[in-house]
Amino acid sequence: MKKTRKGAKVRKVKKQLTQREKVLRFRRRLVFTFILGVVIFLTVMLGVKPLLQMRSSNQQAKAREARVQAEREKTAELEDRKQQGSNAELIEEEARKLGYVMPGEIPIVILEPPAADATGN
Repeated sequence: MKKTRKGAKVRKVKKQLTQREKVLRFRRRLVFTFILGVVIFLTVMLGVKPLLQMRSSNQQAKAREARVQAEREKTAELEDRKQQGSNAELIEEEARKLGYVMPGEIPIVILEPPAADATGN
């Protein structure tokens, strides 16, 4: 009978050790999983921020390029107007449309007769 009691005690101790080992293994896995999760989280956070900044920079660059292109078009249009404005004939033509006369000229205004009414008055 002593052997059976000793055998039972040994088995009981082995079961306790295996349960203790299971708890230790679980804790180790839990800690490892937590650390791995933190490392993955930090890696993602450190990787995402530069990507977002790069995307924002690209959008700003595109917006600036569009503004530069619009300014180039506006500059070209103003250059055309400048060249047209420096032409003496065009200036004189525009001035005459506005009613100006050259020095020494006598303006003649032709008045049109009033339009006849449809009723015959």
